[in-house]
Amino acid sequence: MSSSKVATRQGPQGESSSSVVEFLPVVGVLAFVGFIVYDNREVVLRTLQGRFVWFVWSLGVLYVAYSGIFHAVIHGMSLFYFHPSYGLVFFHPSGRRQFVLEGLLSGSWSFLISLAAFSIVEIMPMLRSKSGRSDMLGLPLLLIGIAYTILHFTFISKHPWLAK
Repeated sequence: MSSSKVATRQGPQGESSSSVVEFLPVVGVLAFVGFIVYDNREVVLRTLQGRFVWFVWSLGVLYVAYSGIFHAVIHGMSLFYFHPSYGLVFFHPSGRRQFVLEGLLSGSWSFLISLAAFSIVEIMPMLRSKSGRSDMLGLPLLLIGIAYTILHFTFISKHPWLAK
C-alpha cells in the first residue's frame, strides 16, 4: 500500500478526500492564535479601533477594487505578454482588456495618492519645524502630480481618442 493511499480516501465519484488528520495542525495553529488574541484582547481592540488601521484596510480594499485583481483571476489574464518584435508588453493594446501587471500598476496610483493626502492631512500638522512642514506639503503634492501625470499618459496610450 502506497503512502499516498494512507492519508486520502476515495470518494463516491473517485475523487480523493482529505482525512481529518491532515487538518489537525491547522486547527491547532488557529486555536493557538485564538488564545493569544483572547489573552491580549484589550491591545487588539485598541489597535483595531485606531484610525490608521482602518485607513490602511480601506486603502487595501480600494487597491484591490481599482487594480482588477479579481477580474484578472476570473478571466485567466496573463501577467504580461512577450512579443517577438516589441519585447515585453505590460499594457494590453485593447482598451477593454488589461494584463495583471497593468492593473496592479494602475491601482497603485490611487493608493499612492491617498497615502500622500493622508501624510498632508495627518502628519504635517504634527511637525514643529517650518522646513519640515514645507517639505511634508511639497513632496506629497509632487507625488500626487507625478501619479496623475503617469495615469493620464496610461489612459491616453490605451485610448488615443482621448488625446484629440
